[in-house]
Amino acid sequence: MHALWVCRRMKAQVITHDTATAACGRLIATLQRSLEMEARHRRGGDDAVRVPLVRYALAQVRQRIAPALTPGWLQADPVHVVMFGGTNSGKSTVLNLLLGRGVAGMSYRARFSQHPEAYRTGRLGEAFLDAYPTRFAEYDRYFNEHPPRRSDTDLRSRGYDYAIAVNDPEQLEGCTLSPPATAEAVFWDIPDFSTEEAMFYMDAVLDTIALADLIVMTVTKENYADHRGGLLRYLVCSSGVPLRVVANKLEDEGQLLEDIRLKLTESGDETCRVDPGHLHPLPYVSEPSDEARLEGLARAAEAGALREAIARDVDSDGRLKRQALLGSVRFLERRLDDLLAPLKAEVAVAEYWHWLVDRTTRSEFYDRYRRDYLEGERYVDFNQTLVKLLDMLEVPGIGPIIATVTRGLRSLSTLIVGAAAGLLRGLFSRKSPRESRMPERDVVVACFGQWLESLRNEAQVQADRGEHQAWPVIARQLADEEFIVGFTTRLGTAYQQYRKRMDEITDERARALYEVIREKPKLVHSLRALKLTADAGTAGLIVASHGLNWTDAVVAPLVLPAWRLLLEYVGDKYLELQKAKLKQEQMDAFREMIDEHMVAPVRRLFVSAVSPQEMEAAREDFETIKAAVGKVVDA
Repeated sequence: MHALWVCRRMKAQVITHDTATAACGRLIATLQRSLEMEARHRRGGDDAVRVPLVRYALAQVRQRIAPALTPGWLQADPVHVVMFGGTNSGKSTVLNLLLGRGVAGMSYRARFSQHPEAYRTGRLGEAFLDAYPTRFAEYDRYFNEHPPRRSDTDLRSRGYDYAIAVNDPEQLEGCTLSPPATAEAVFWDIPDFSTEEAMFYMDAVLDTIALADLIVMTVTKENYADHRGGLLRYLVCSSGVPLRVVANKLEDEGQLLEDIRLKLTESGDETCRVDPGHLHPLPYVSEPSDEARLEGLARAAEAGALREAIARDVDSDGRLKRQALLGSVRFLERRLDDLLAPLKAEVAVAEYWHWLVDRTTRSEFYDRYRRDYLEGERYVDFNQTLVKLLDMLEVPGIGPIIATVTRGLRSLSTLIVGAAAGLLRGLFSRKSPRESRMPERDVVVACFGQWLESLRNEAQVQADRGEHQAWPVIARQLADEEFIVGFTTRLGTAYQQYRKRMDEITDERARALYEVIREKPKLVHSLRALKLTADAGTAGLIVASHGLNWTDAVVAPLVLPAWRLLLEYVGDKYLELQKAKLKQEQMDAFREMIDEHMVAPVRRLFVSAVSPQEMEAAREDFETIKAAVGKVVDA
């Protein structure tokens, strides 16, 4: 009958109790995370009344679906009848009618009940809790007594203490009215939900509603059109739980009852309409005491009809529990996208942020670096390669002496490279050297400033839209002075490491060239002569310019003769190939530096708490649960 419940991908898989239970545990964890993200992402000061969809779904899995996967659940778990209604709607009064004893607390005080309380005969025991660990797992338990009630002020300052009471009506004081409507059900009295203060214990309301096999909703002329009550009634009906509505305290059944019937059974979404046969009027009884009013109401024919209807529902040989379980799973299936939406939003923001960082890095760092330096007129790294090639061709005798002096002078000028971190720290204070000595460094500094500014502006645009709380955090971080100083310092240090790597790369290119020209004696002789001149000229330039480094464009004229000789002997194609290889290796080394020291830390400014793979796993877990529930329903 329920073959359609088995997902195609599960056909070849044997769904065991352990498999389904594990899937249920993971789904619970996923919904908890979704709930946390939903609360975190909600704008501050948003006091709109919302349908607690994710929280209700989480309660459904904990309170009904996970227990249903326990072998023997259908036979062992009693029917749960939950009293549901707003402030002063008479839930406890109706509960006492069904129990046949005046034991549930009745009061005119708003929020008199703050904790769920279960009423059952002694023979049912506590197995309906003990056998199912996910039910009310973190609640304190009280037996045959009410959990302590707290003031609204205390609730605001200390929060809500989760607790339930388990009561045996025969062990409590109260007037006897009649035998219970049924001894086979657990009746639950829950707190009201219609005031702002009731939001402190709304989770307890939802947890109790979620295990209901039958809901008895009480309304009065004051609250039958209550908006919050309508939202919760919609949740109950959309999850497939049978609902009976008690129109309580009716002084004039005529016009008011007709309006209640119209509101609940004919108007609004078809999903939340109440079966007209499930609407039960109860008259208003005027007596001097609560006990007298309850006894008078118990004698009313309408009360007897309600008790009989509840007894018929409970004695339905498992129909109620199957219907409620099936409704829960169908509810989750219909709303699974909505339930995972907070997680999906988290993944979407992370994916967009990472894409934005990558796109901005490509345009503001990699493309500009290639255009303004590697392919620009100030590119000098191939000159270093030629200088190193000449170093391998020293003239015997005086050549090594001049070369030693030149290298000593060069070592002094390498301090310029070490100053990169300090220069970058001053990037935003606009304190720059009067004259740049490292063309590549100037390009890197300009790229960094534009890159950081572009990311900050885009993050602020997203923050102004207010769609996710992560964007303001990212924007503030990118504007934080301490963050910027640390970041620029990191780039300075990384740049020095990168230049060391470039020194190794130019060594490799120089050796490759040397292996080619060593077989050409005439070329070697000419280059050696040029080497002697170059060393002397470079030394002079270093002294004259107070620290000239080989990376300066001024060095280019010194290696121009060597370039011409190489063109003559090895050809322009070979030289261009070597230059292109050097540029590609340089681009790779530069990209590696930026990816590790710039891109990775900025990407980590927002990392999703959930991955797309986990989202897919949650859907697969649901399919496993759905297949297992199908077997329970068919049992």
